[in-house]
Amino acid sequence: MRRGFKEDVLYASIFSEYVQRLVADWSPIEFFIEGKRSRTGKSLHPKFGLLSTCMEPMFAKTVPDLVLVPISLTYEKVLEAELYSNELQGEQKVKESFSGLLKARSILKTDFGRVNIMPNVPISVVQYIKTRYVDNPSFDPFNNEVHRKRLTTDLGYSVAESLNEGLTITKTAILSTIILAYRRGISHEDLISKVEWMRDDMSGRGASIAYEGTSKNMVVDGLALLSNLVQKVSRRHRNRPSSTACRVTCGVIS
Repeated sequence: MRRGFKEDVLYASIFSEYVQRLVADWSPIEFFIEGKRSRTGKSLHPKFGLLSTCMEPMFAKTVPDLVLVPISLTYEKVLEAELYSNELQGEQKVKESFSGLLKARSILKTDFGRVNIMPNVPISVVQYIKTRYVDNPSFDPFNNEVHRKRLTTDLGYSVAESLNEGLTITKTAILSTIILAYRRGISHEDLISKVEWMRDDMSGRGASIAYEGTSKNMVVDGLALLSNLVQKVSRRHRNRPSSTACRVTCGVIS
């Protein structure tokens, strides 16, 4: 699939027919509703093109319903973490190339932590219409183009909301939040204490935390994953032995 083909009418038509054929055959289709990955980790606005195409067979009554299954993916560390940081500091985005892929082979040996996959509650489009617009009996996306566009928009944001609700909080996210609040450094002991407090607070709010060990082990494991983004320095105090502190070495930790 090309990243963009608005100007290529033939390609767009063939692609649309191909997707609709898959839907009509009840073949599962996987796509990322944001269209691309955020450079900051913040959720992007949904894109509606492919979602709209998938719903066309339902509007044409080729299929009785369309079921969407939002699946939340949470990474402890992404491959392009340092590149994202450089881009946010003004550098140009590095273009993908075959030579770049060959040079990146060594990365395959790097530990990027755990990927958390969380399937959320499936959304039946027919049921969504009945419940979402129950106070608007004249709402008819099957025969009204304006209503159809509104449904696509509302449904897209509902899927994005479901994806955000299904996200788990990783150890790297917790550590990054704390360390970024202490740009000049935080002691190892204080970091463990802050992590313990944040875990308790988030658990009390019903959040899902993707770590089963102690807060002390979370700090150790998290810092190991963020070793290229966080610097450990030794601080000496007059009345006590030297201790270890952590501070940020890059603008952003993803």
